[in-house]
Amino acid sequence: MKHYIMLLLALLVALNAMGQRNKVFIADFEVSPDSTVTVPVILANQDTTYGVQFNVYPPDGLKVKSVKTTPYSDKLGMDATSSKREGARVVLLYSMSMKSYPPDSAAVAEVTFRATPQFRGGNVVIKRVYGSRSDNSSLTMDGCTTQVTLPDSALFGLPEEDSKEGSSFFTLPVGP
Repeated sequence: MKHYIMLLLALLVALNAMGQRNKVFIADFEVSPDSTVTVPVILANQDTTYGVQFNVYPPDGLKVKSVKTTPYSDKLGMDATSSKREGARVVLLYSMSMKSYPPDSAAVAEVTFRATPQFRGGNVVIKRVYGSRSDNSSLTMDGCTTQVTLPDSALFGLPEEDSKEGSSFFTLPVGP
């Protein structure tokens, strides 16, 4: 019986360790059409990581305006750079002084998005996420899909210039 309990305990520990992965993600957020929003990028890592690279794929009508480091990354001596490539924004967080991200969960970058007047929501996808370990081996990380929604005030009606005169959507019939 004692062996079965030890086997069960070892299995539970192994399953728990398998469930803890390195991940880069953005929490779901809301943005109005024709406006700008800045959201944090979270690195939840179980391994010491010397650099992180990931691709951000915004939906139609949402553009990446800028990417910068957070105070947490600044404290660790990290720099951020990004470039546009094939419909994505490739982001690289790195340190020229060999500093690293310790195992933690923290905001490591801020991405500023600009929504066009036609933006109607969608998903931001982060994928192709890679890190580097202290021995210079690569580390594949999980990305995420983030839902971007519109505030309730943006869901009702159309802008005045888009409405058609006499439309029953904007005017209710009066009388019998």
